Amino acid sequence: MAVPAWAQEPGGYTQIFSGPHADRDFPVVTARKGAQWNSVLVKVIAQDISASAQAMSDAIAKSGTSDVYGITFATGQAAITPASGAVLNDVLAV
Repeated sequence: MAVPAWAQEPGGYTQIFSGPHADRDFPVVTARKGAQWNSVLVKVIAQDISASAQAMSDAIAKSGTSDVYGITFATGQAAITPASGAVLNDVLAV
């Protein structure tokens, strides 16, 4: 599994854990920088799933979280692909 750019030492983050999630069927990367902690669950999906800004907003109001699908990365890199633009715009609209 490729380590996200934010979890690499040169960015100031120290990777704490990288491996299988205890309760889920996909890996997780956890890193910290001072008092700031970041965790990323890595999940590969086979179909195109997207949600509107309104659907994300509703989910956050109901449960405090929202799953975001459709953000894709260049193979073997931490670079977000241009195809993710519409989803990222919806996230910004929330």
